[in-house]
Amino acid sequence: MSSKLGRVGLVMLVTIALLGVLAARAQDVDFPPWPIIYDGTVEVDGELLSSGMLTAHIGDWTSSAVPVVGGRFACGNPCLIVGPPTLAYVGSEVTFRLAGVERPSLLTFDFPQLGEPDRRAVTLEFSTGSGVSLWVTGLIGLTAVALGGGVVALMFRRGASG
Repeated sequence: MSSKLGRVGLVMLVTIALLGVLAARAQDVDFPPWPIIYDGTVEVDGELLSSGMLTAHIGDWTSSAVPVVGGRFACGNPCLIVGPPTLAYVGSEVTFRLAGVERPSLLTFDFPQLGEPDRRAVTLEFSTGSGVSLWVTGLIGLTAVALGGGVVALMFRRGASG
């Protein structure tokens, strides 16, 4: 009988040890970091966006797309939640993207490790790149005016001296 009790005791001891190992592994699970919930306005080239779809990105993770209506996005259905799936994303760059606009927003930051969920209001500014081409076009135009003015001045001098 004592040998039978010894075997039962050994089985119970092994079972308890296995449960302890499983409990320790369960604590190693990488829980997601606390999210940031955003709402605010969206501008493209300095003008409020009439409508569009907005997403947030951290590395290979992308949030659900949220609608922008009348230049605003708000926590509705769905909310713009920046909440990657694991702590491995903490410290990685967060960018915001607008469907149809090649460049990300001017606002970027490293995703923080928070002690609780956060809610933030932002103005997201996007550039389609047309501002640079307008600047270049203006510079070319000024150069053409300056050169044209020089040619007119030379012609005037020749006409006055001849």
